[in-house]
Amino acid sequence: VIGCVSAVRHSADYAFLGYFIVLEEYQRRGIGTALFRTALQHAGRERCIGLDGVVEQQSNYSRSGFAPCYDVLRFVGHGITATNRTATNRTATNRTATNRTAPSLGDSCCCNRIVCISEVDFAEVVALDRKIHACERGPLLARLFAMPGVCVKACIDDTGSVLAYGALRPGADRPRIGPLVSPTRAMAHALLEDLLLAGSVGPGDEYSMDVPAASLEGVALAQTLS
Repeated sequence: VIGCVSAVRHSADYAFLGYFIVLEEYQRRGIGTALFRTALQHAGRERCIGLDGVVEQQSNYSRSGFAPCYDVLRFVGHGITATNRTATNRTATNRTATNRTAPSLGDSCCCNRIVCISEVDFAEVVALDRKIHACERGPLLARLFAMPGVCVKACIDDTGSVLAYGALRPGADRPRIGPLVSPTRAMAHALLEDLLLAGSVGPGDEYSMDVPAASLEGVALAQTLS
């Protein structure tokens, strides 16, 4: 294999391109262009198409009709042990969905407990994920959660309803956190630390996390931990 690309047709009006790679010694031979055209054809011009574009290739993407939407920042941090986790995981009282704000890291994470994804209603996870994505990603999430080495956890309230979820998955160089969907920074912090512990990512181990620059609470959390 000297190159690859993926094109996922999430819905009738949205597709996403990724994993666009050509080995350096085979670049500038038209291979990348052929792969890109094939991916666009599969995605379908009738769809809105998204992709992760590295900075040095953005001019090439613009010539194909793409425009920058937002920046994604990659953070690298170290794992933890059960004795040095910092996030709290207490049940919050007198908070509702309408007045819940992002508390500081020392505040309650507004979560009754953190459980394995198998213990919750998968439809609730899909519905929560849909709130921040352009389409429903149920089939993609089901495949991701079933992959070897992937650890997925959910924050639930005292009724068992899903408030947040996150995944720790293997990477080529280090484990990666993501997706991670949470209404508050503190809840995300507790969930992230639980994932690191479940995945045995210790203080001597690195992990990475990609955060949209527009997610100010996500960036603040990543800066605290990385």
